[in-house]
Amino acid sequence: MKADRHYPSSQLCHDCGWRSGKLSLSVREWVCRGCGDVRDRDANAALNLRDYSPERPGECLWTSRTPALELAVAV
Repeated sequence: MKADRHYPSSQLCHDCGWRSGKLSLSVREWVCRGCGDVRDRDANAALNLRDYSPERPGECLWTSRTPALELAVAV
Protein backbone atom coordinates (compact mmCIF):
# COMPACT_ATOMS: atom_id res chain seq x y z
CA MET A 1 0.00 0.00 0.00
CA LYS A 2 1.24 3.50 -0.81
CA ALA A 3 0.43 6.64 1.14
CA ASP A 4 -0.54 9.71 -0.83
CA ARG A 5 2.59 11.79 -1.49
CA HIS A 6 1.02 14.74 0.38
CA TYR A 7 0.10 12.72 3.49
CA PRO A 8 1.61 14.69 6.44
CA SER A 9 3.17 11.68 8.18
CA SER A 10 5.88 13.69 9.95
CA GLN A 11 3.48 16.52 10.91
CA LEU A 12 0.78 14.51 12.71
CA CYS A 13 1.41 13.61 16.34
CA HIS A 14 1.01 9.86 16.49
CA ASP A 15 -0.31 10.01 20.07
CA CYS A 16 -3.00 12.69 19.88
CA GLY A 17 -3.39 13.52 16.16
CA TRP A 18 -2.46 17.22 16.44
CA ARG A 19 -0.90 18.59 13.25
CA SER A 20 2.25 20.70 13.57
CA GLY A 21 2.15 22.21 10.10
CA LYS A 22 4.98 22.39 7.59
CA LEU A 23 8.42 21.71 9.07
CA SER A 24 11.75 22.41 7.43
CA LEU A 25 13.89 19.32 6.86
CA SER A 26 16.41 20.57 9.44
CA VAL A 27 13.81 20.11 12.21
CA ARG A 28 14.43 16.59 13.52
CA GLU A 29 12.29 16.83 16.69
CA TRP A 30 9.27 18.93 17.62
CA VAL A 31 7.06 19.37 20.66
CA CYS A 32 3.40 18.53 20.15
CA ARG A 33 1.12 21.38 21.22
CA GLY A 34 -1.73 18.90 21.66
CA CYS A 35 -0.19 16.53 24.22
CA GLY A 36 3.24 18.01 25.01
CA ASP A 37 5.26 14.99 23.83
CA VAL A 38 8.58 15.47 22.07
CA ARG A 39 8.26 13.82 18.66
CA ASP A 40 11.20 12.47 16.66
CA ARG A 41 10.32 13.36 13.08
CA ASP A 42 11.29 10.03 11.47
CA ALA A 43 9.97 7.73 14.21
CA ASN A 44 6.69 9.63 14.34
CA ALA A 45 6.33 9.46 10.54
CA ALA A 46 7.03 5.72 10.57
CA LEU A 47 4.26 5.11 13.13
CA ASN A 48 1.81 7.24 11.16
CA LEU A 49 2.64 5.44 7.92
CA ARG A 50 2.25 2.08 9.66
CA ASP A 51 -1.30 3.09 10.61
CA TYR A 52 -2.13 4.87 7.33
CA SER A 53 -5.46 4.07 5.69
CA PRO A 54 -6.29 5.05 2.11
CA GLU A 55 -9.96 5.35 3.14
CA ARG A 56 -8.99 8.20 5.50
CA PRO A 57 -5.87 9.73 3.87
CA GLY A 58 -5.85 12.95 5.87
CA GLU A 59 -5.53 11.35 9.27
CA CYS A 60 -3.69 8.70 11.20
CA LEU A 61 -5.71 5.83 12.59
CA TRP A 62 -4.10 6.25 16.02
CA THR A 63 -7.48 5.87 17.71
CA SER A 64 -7.79 2.32 16.37
CA ARG A 65 -4.66 1.03 18.09
CA THR A 66 -5.07 -1.50 20.85
CA PRO A 67 -2.96 -1.90 24.01
CA ALA A 68 -1.92 -5.38 22.84
CA LEU A 69 -0.56 -3.92 19.60
CA GLU A 70 1.31 -1.22 21.50
CA LEU A 71 2.88 -3.84 23.76
CA ALA A 72 3.92 -5.95 20.78
CA VAL A 73 5.49 -2.94 19.06
CA ALA A 74 7.36 -1.88 22.22
CA VAL A 75 8.94 -5.33 22.70
